[in-house]
Amino acid sequence: MNLHLKSIELLSLTSEKKSGFALPATITTEPKTKLEREEDGAANILCHYSVRAIPKGANAAKASMRVLAVYSVSYTFDGRLSDESRSFLKQNALMTSWPYFRHVVQTATSDMGLPPLTIDLVRATDKPSRRRNTSSEE
Repeated sequence: MNLHLKSIELLSLTSEKKSGFALPATITTEPKTKLEREEDGAANILCHYSVRAIPKGANAAKASMRVLAVYSVSYTFDGRLSDESRSFLKQNALMTSWPYFRHVVQTATSDMGLPPLTIDLVRATDKPSRRRNTSSEE
């Protein structure tokens, strides 16, 4: 399959820091992908990302931080997609757009008055991950 990346577009962005939020915190990231549109020679994948942070021992409703984003990743290709090709496209869209989301998270957390948060690399498993933010510099 002759595959080409046509575009990556940010469709929506939401960020929120509740009053009283402070680091260190438990950071949860969750990427999800969905094949939105497929035609002969073109496909569009939606990548939904979230990062949430809750300080240890805090009430999540009162002291949390989150950044949510949706990216549209468009591809062109020759022919039609097989099931295996669809799965590959979803994983490729996830890996391709993740650096854009990491940048958004760093910028948003900095704008919130927090140290810029560097979230981990995305795993090809497309499953939620958790990690403990052990210092205010992460």
